Amino acid sequence: MNKAIPGKEIIRSHDRSRQYGIDPDQVLPAIRFSGDALESVFRRNHGFIEHAQPIVEALLQNLKDEKGYMLILTDGEGIILEVFGDPDEIERAENLNMRKGAGMDEDGMGTNAIGTAIHEGKTIQVKGEEHFARAFHHWTCTAAPVFGVEGVLVGTINLTLQKGKKHPYAMGMIQAAAIAIGDRISGDVIQQQLYDAQQYAFSIMNHLTFGLIVMDLKGRIHWVNDTACRTLNIRRMKLVNRDIRKIYTGWNESQQRVDRGEELLDQEAELLSKGYANRYLVNIYAINNEAKKQIGYVLSFRPMSRMLGLINKYSNTQLSYSFDRIIARSKVMKDLVEYALNVADTPSTILIGGESGTGKEVFAQAIHNASKRREKPFVAINCGAISSSLIESELFGYEEGAFTGASRGGKPGKFELADQGTLFLDEIGEMPLEMQVKLLRVIQDKQVTRIGGSVARKVDVRIIAATNKDLDSEVRQGNFRQDLFYRISVIPITLPPVRQRRMDIPVLYHFFLAQKASRLKRPVPGTDNKLMKALIRYDWPGNVREIENFAEKAVILNGDTSLLLRDVNLGELPPEEEKSLQWSDTDSTLTLEEIEKEAITRYLELFDNNISKTASALGIGRNTLYLKMEKYKIQH
Repeated sequence: MNKAIPGKEIIRSHDRSRQYGIDPDQVLPAIRFSGDALESVFRRNHGFIEHAQPIVEALLQNLKDEKGYMLILTDGEGIILEVFGDPDEIERAENLNMRKGAGMDEDGMGTNAIGTAIHEGKTIQVKGEEHFARAFHHWTCTAAPVFGVEGVLVGTINLTLQKGKKHPYAMGMIQAAAIAIGDRISGDVIQQQLYDAQQYAFSIMNHLTFGLIVMDLKGRIHWVNDTACRTLNIRRMKLVNRDIRKIYTGWNESQQRVDRGEELLDQEAELLSKGYANRYLVNIYAINNEAKKQIGYVLSFRPMSRMLGLINKYSNTQLSYSFDRIIARSKVMKDLVEYALNVADTPSTILIGGESGTGKEVFAQAIHNASKRREKPFVAINCGAISSSLIESELFGYEEGAFTGASRGGKPGKFELADQGTLFLDEIGEMPLEMQVKLLRVIQDKQVTRIGGSVARKVDVRIIAATNKDLDSEVRQGNFRQDLFYRISVIPITLPPVRQRRMDIPVLYHFFLAQKASRLKRPVPGTDNKLMKALIRYDWPGNVREIENFAEKAVILNGDTSLLLRDVNLGELPPEEEKSLQWSDTDSTLTLEEIEKEAITRYLELFDNNISKTASALGIGRNTLYLKMEKYKIQH
């Protein structure tokens, strides 16, 4: 903090009579400000005057027995702001224009204590004839500059005594007063800065998306942010000064771990609110002072449901299928898509049947994306790919220590991960019978209990199951529970194999050709009539998945028809199917123009509307592509 520089008696050499032709007998302070202008000066210096007031009052008390004295406050430019002291002396000064609004700067008044103190930046005493203006020769004046924050000059304080009177401590007293006023100004500014910094910190902490609780070493809560109060649904006054153990029963163990230097990051814990326990993801840190001595703890927490939602939001980036991206040009697929759209937004369970490779998960994703749960998690689990010993923990999760190898803090299951969203149970026909009982109970009760746990958690999950088995037959054979079958097949959907939707084959093939060529960074190969005819006639036992793999092979082989024909059967079709494959404009078939339009649309989508890449993939020029887009009214 800046102080006034220790003063000394100095005389400025201003022989204005010689240098400027100014007569010292005529020099008086000029009234610089009056009326509204003076009020503006007062407003501008209000803080300085306010901070000086108690110091001035102390000085006046010390000088109460003196006669013929004045205390004068000026701003940093020497403008008189206040005059205190002996009324007779004040009247004498006013007759010499030493009044509020007058300027005491050295350039206008020559050598004087106020102006010279401002010029020199230190305490100055000017006696009698040392004043340039002869009107002031009967005074001895002592002035000290007042410095605020960062050494900025904010004003002066001046003591004026009649020349014959001396005060033994005038310079020290005025200098000390200036320092005291400067300290008050700086202290107030620093206090305001600290307050502002505190408000910034509080504002930041109160707008954090996670709850924050600060405790002392005994676990007594000292501060909580707004998010913590909202999350726990408890008013701040009900939390502050309470023991953390009232809401966090596992605090003792957590505290011990932190004190041992362990990292307590992203641990599951239960916090109590109005008698109910909810699961949160908790972090706990030690608070150390400047001496690195521990003085308390910070606990941050987020609801598990929010964290699970974020996890699924960013872990399901592949969830991009919607009904408008499903290739459905055959009548059977168009009807199926329309039906699925109608039932997508219902809460009922859906069972999707169909052979392997028909796109059951794609359809499940499209249903999810068409529902009100589209912004919530879509969690898939393949019931046939997980051993019977692990599927229970995968579906329901487990608590810490539930079994050998269980992760510290436990782990949520797929039901918890899918809360508020959709759980896709693929190959549900492979689920062991003992698990079917537990699954049925969870679906009915809408609650899940982790392995090794005792707390039932409510879950709001929409079930979509899929199977390539005939579950009716499995029920009759005792391999699948009848009650579970009825529970999951409220809305049954059966996807047809590719051999029953042959009109979709050309579009599917061209779509996958472009996709694979883009990923492999190769040109899209052409397809001659002989190969296309073979592709349409082939039964595709692997369905859509087999078409996708075949398209990848075609890209790798650069469309070599002779090599590709080895993989498809050119057998004869039944007469009714042969007739349906004639290129006519019916609801169940596609014209060549429709195939061309579909190919252009799909390529544009695949290449993000890049005309050059789309034209290259189609084997045509840019101008030709533009003409065809105009012809088919395809928006770019």
